[in-house]
Amino acid sequence: MRGYSQTIFRTMASQHFNPNVFNINNLSTDPNFDFFNSINSTSYENTSFFSDHNLNPYSDLAIECSYSSIPNCPALNKNDFLIFTFNIQSINAKFAELKDLLHELGTHDIIPDVICLQELWQFPNEALFKINGYKFFYKLRKSKSQGGGVGIYIREDLDCIVHEGLSIFHDHILETIFIELNVNNSKYIVGSIYRPPNHRNLSLTEHFANFSELFSNLLSDLSSLDTPSFIYGDLNIDVLKYSNCPRATEYIDLLFSYGFLQLIAKPTRCTNSSATLIDHCLTNANNLTSNSVILTTNVSDHFPILHYITGPQKRIPVKYVTFRDFSVENMNKFKTTLAGLTWDSVYSSNDTQSSYDNFADIFLTLYNLHFPLVQKKFNTKFHKIDPWFTAGLLVSRRVKINLDKIAAASRSNSDIIKYKKYRNLYNLLVRKAKQLYFNKQLLQNQSNMKKPGNFCDVLLIEKIKIIQTQSLVFFPIIHFFLIQPLLQINLTNFFQPPQP
Repeated sequence: MRGYSQTIFRTMASQHFNPNVFNINNLSTDPNFDFFNSINSTSYENTSFFSDHNLNPYSDLAIECSYSSIPNCPALNKNDFLIFTFNIQSINAKFAELKDLLHELGTHDIIPDVICLQELWQFPNEALFKINGYKFFYKLRKSKSQGGGVGIYIREDLDCIVHEGLSIFHDHILETIFIELNVNNSKYIVGSIYRPPNHRNLSLTEHFANFSELFSNLLSDLSSLDTPSFIYGDLNIDVLKYSNCPRATEYIDLLFSYGFLQLIAKPTRCTNSSATLIDHCLTNANNLTSNSVILTTNVSDHFPILHYITGPQKRIPVKYVTFRDFSVENMNKFKTTLAGLTWDSVYSSNDTQSSYDNFADIFLTLYNLHFPLVQKKFNTKFHKIDPWFTAGLLVSRRVKINLDKIAAASRSNSDIIKYKKYRNLYNLLVRKAKQLYFNKQLLQNQSNMKKPGNFCDVLLIEKIKIIQTQSLVFFPIIHFFLIQPLLQINLTNFFQPPQP
């Protein structure tokens, strides 16, 4: 056992300055960087937990773990339950990139049911970090110090509560949040967990001892619940060193003693000079069929992980978008119809309100006739993630994702620099687009809607709102300010058709 371990780490040391060793292709096939291979190759006579190779808990289980880009991820089966886990290293800084990543998954019909995040860091307002279709639960450091913090997004149609008894949170030692889920009358416990690598007031030995005591109590509590439990997080313990690092050995043996298994096999944090497996998926579920996919992306220096769990559950219903068809043909027909109207019912009435009602009835009827509502299945490649996204930003986002895939696979400095430069420019453009969008909204909403000059803008928004105004005493003003200009100008300026 010791000879085998020394061989591994001599090999790793000799490869330390060769960046090609730590690219994804090599890590995928090198047995020295496979946790399951290390466990299965171990002679357990010298370990603290095993005395017989037949006791190896991994020997008869169907557990898979591999690297993948998003387009090559396994498809979701109707009974799969999908959990996404990721050390985000500041949700405030990386939230837009997280949404892009989830959006890209959605283009391939891969929609997580649960999203576990570590190292949220401090952030100002949880309302800024809402993700459509999810509920957000989190815990941050009470000391307000930077770093740490854990959170979980849960699909909004799932019944869930925070399990406060399990959600122990000791700043800089062990930070957790646990959710109890009810999926088709079956209970599950899901936790997001973070163990910082050090403590400013404790030695490494004292820090690990404090963690071990808290973590042992947590595993004991989970085991007593007799409920399938899943723990996801960054433990800062490289389990590839199981055979020759006392802390890694103690950690894995502690898991085994409470009936938990660690399911991730490949390094989850990679640089040009190192590859470590510090992001873990732990479970005590019986008869487990597990498939974990490590996504090669550069959003953080940790790779995100998708964990597919087979079990009964209902899938998310198909989403649709509803919009009006502002084609050139429909625009021309609408203008021609307006030009042919005499508006007799509007002009013949002596009552202002009656004239207004007649006008609105005619206009809105023609509007709905020529620009009917159309419903289509939501396509994440073409429909907006947020209202400030333009067609150009959607294209830029796809370019950024492709550059990310190339950089994650090659790990070359040139590809990483190219990706980061483009990512920074893209993020800047997204922020500018968002700022312009809200500035425009503020300008539109601060105006006095009773002024005739604003009537056209108010009337011709996508969802027509009839604004009654006392200032429109004579309806010929409507014809002068509204009907005639419509026949002369491009209606696109008013109707604002959605981007394809």
